[in-house]
Amino acid sequence: MILALQHGLMTPDELSKHHRASIKEIMSSQQLVDFDALAAQHWEDLMTLTCALVCGRVSHLPVQEVHAG
Repeated sequence: MILALQHGLMTPDELSKHHRASIKEIMSSQQLVDFDALAAQHWEDLMTLTCALVCGRVSHLPVQEVHAG
């Protein structure tokens, strides 16, 4: 039902009162993600490398080995 709502195949009005209450309860118990805080936390690391690449201060990234687990 949630996928149908997200893809526009259903409207909230088509859900029963019981289903709307169940979805609301499930959503209220989920942990919120603060994307602004995440971006602020990692901004300097992400932008330092990006700016260095764009400005030509770094010509390539170090090679990282991939190990089969």
